[in-house]
Order: sequence, then C-alpha cells, then structure tokens
Amino acid sequence: MSCRYGGLDGDEILNWVTQSGKYALPKPQSPNKASPAGIRLLVLERDYYQPPSFRIKQETYQAIEKHLSLPEDSLLALSNECGMSTHALDVDEKTGELKHLSIVLKAHQKFQVGNYGLAYSYDFDTNVATGILHGTGITQDGDDYGLWRAPAAAEIFAHIQTARRIWASPLCLPAMVMQHHLLRTDYFVTVTLGNQATAVQHQLGVVRAGRLAMEQPRDIAKELSVRQAKVNLAELTVTMSGLMFDVIWYGSVADWQCTCMTLLLEVQGEIEECMKSITGDGARSREMRAMRAKIRYLASLTEGLKRNTAGLKENGQADMSIVCLLPCPNMH
Repeated sequence: MSCRYGGLDGDEILNWVTQSGKYALPKPQSPNKASPAGIRLLVLERDYYQPPSFRIKQETYQAIEKHLSLPEDSLLALSNECGMSTHALDVDEKTGELKHLSIVLKAHQKFQVGNYGLAYSYDFDTNVATGILHGTGITQDGDDYGLWRAPAAAEIFAHIQTARRIWASPLCLPAMVMQHHLLRTDYFVTVTLGNQATAVQHQLGVVRAGRLAMEQPRDIAKELSVRQAKVNLAELTVTMSGLMFDVIWYGSVADWQCTCMTLLLEVQGEIEECMKSITGDGARSREMRAMRAKIRYLASLTEGLKRNTAGLKENGQADMSIVCLLPCPNMH
C-alpha cells in the first residue's frame, strides 16, 4: 500500500470519486484477485460559515454523497458548532455479516485548534474507506491564527502515513482525525494556555509553586505608581477573563473528545462481536488488536487532557478571587 495526494478541479472531482477516466483502477492481473483495500479521502475547504458551503456545485456534492454512501445528514452535521459524533453499522439480517459502516465526526468548534468534520463510509465487502473531510482552513493556513506549521489536512495525512499497522481497520480514518485534534488541543491547552496562566500568576505575585517556585513575591501597589497600578490591574483582569473563557471552552472540547472516544470504543466492540459470531476470532486478529490499542491510547490522552483543563479552570478561578482581594491604590 502507498499514500498519494493531489488537487482536483471541476469534473476531475467526480472522475476521481467514481474512479473513471484517468482515475480508473488498473484491471487486476488475475480475474479472481480482489481489489486492494484502501482509504479514499476528499478534502473540501469551507467557503462560507453559515450555512457550510463547498467550492463545488450542489449536484456535484449530491453525486459524491450518493456514490460514497455517506450519511444523508452529513452536510447538516458538519454545520454543528458544539461538536457531535454518530455512527450506523449495517449488518446482513440473514447471515449476520458486516456490510457497511458510516460515521460522522464534527469537531467542537475552536479556531485555534481546528474547525472541521469527517463524513465517512466503510464497505466491508471491498475493505475500502471513503469520506469527506470538510472545514475552515482545512487546506490552507488560517489568516487569523498562525500557531501550526501546516494546514490540518496535511497534518492528518501525515498521521495516516505513519499508521500502517491499522490501515486495514474500518476505524483507521476516524481515529487519525481524532488523534490530530487531540494532539493539537493538548499542545494548545498545555503549552499556550499553560504559559498564559503562569504569566498571570507571575503578575499577581502570590503563587510561588511549580515554575514560579524561585520567584520573589510582587506587590503591584508598591512597585508601580497609582495610575500604572490601576492600569495594570485593569489589563490583568481582562487577560484573566480571556484566559478563563478559553479554558472553560476547552473543557467543553474535552467533553466532546471523550464522547467521541467512547463512540469509537463502542463501534470497535460492535465490529469485533459481529466478526466473532461469523469467524470466531473477532478480537484476535492483529489488526483488531492494534486498533483497540490505538483507541485506548487516544482515550487515555483524552482523559488526561480533560484533567489538565479542569485544573487550569480551578487555578484560574482561585486567581480571579485573588484579584478581588488585591489592595486598590487610592489617589490620596
């Protein structure tokens, strides 16, 4: 298996989706040889905020949605701002064999980390995964936030490239999208917000623990003139308010991530149970074990991130109470 990517324009999109024209698959050397398994992902930049819009014609999108067997509510789900996740597993009623899996993941919207969604389909007969990754700044760097070196789609592609052990798993693509979102969120909360919290505590001068263990206590009222002290306290209050807004929001992001990892664990369990009833080795295959291990790792990362965010929130609330107790310099 190999990884390839490229850009598509106009009619090329439908040709690529339907694997026709220059994108037609080569005929197998042996008539009995099955088509190779794989992941086919169409990345679409979001054109408008509300409603979510693609840079393609409506009929083109509808043809893509139908051909890729995407969930009918994909476009509506991708407009969700608070984050959502859902799945459907189609099983043959007569044989009990797995036929089709569909998943929709929409990130809890926060521009510093990513605003994107995945509409995904997996065919158990062909072992081919197809989907649409849609979002703002997904294929280009955001104009309003330059923390990340590459667009989200390029980073997700890199995650997929390094996940060879689970390429054949039905949950490879959703897991890699979640891994990307988790690692970005972990860095932003731990480093960016963590540094902001430390800077606030340094300004307050009342915390001398952790990285501030060797700092000397500060007294803003004595160090600065009356006017400077008042301006300093006003700016500090604004900074702390902004920090608490982000921390509380990322607490909700962590809740969404935990929900998504619970969903992936449930789907993995359903797949293993169905395979076990057919072949008797649902959880024993190498791919299944590797996928379950990956989901456990991501779930553990999610729980740690949630604890870290909760700790930042508690410390921030304590710092806000300290601001209320600081002496107010008077003009006399």
